[in-house]
Amino acid sequence: LCPYCKQAYQLDETVARRLGMQEYVGQVFYRPQGCNRCRQAGYSGRMALHEVLVLGPQMRIAINNHVNSEDELEAIARQEGMITMREDGIGKALAGSSSLEEVMKGVFLGE
Repeated sequence: LCPYCKQAYQLDETVARRLGMQEYVGQVFYRPQGCNRCRQAGYSGRMALHEVLVLGPQMRIAINNHVNSEDELEAIARQEGMITMREDGIGKALAGSSSLEEVMKGVFLGE
């Protein structure tokens, strides 16, 4: 988002429910506005959303033991600090670096 013209707003309950983000109701997010500095785009630069899985000790053990359960592997990854692309995007939207609208283009926010 353009740091000069981004607009703050509070996430309302209807939108939060639709996105599966009820825990963020009332939180401040930002949306693009457009100004001369960003050529009315509302955005400045580009940003990536990331989801990285580092193979920690418990994940290595699970893989070596041929654990096939997606839920179990995800739980281990989360215990070892994995942040999902969804969480990264929401964090960037809360920080005002991007908008929820742009994050939605890169990742499904609903659960």
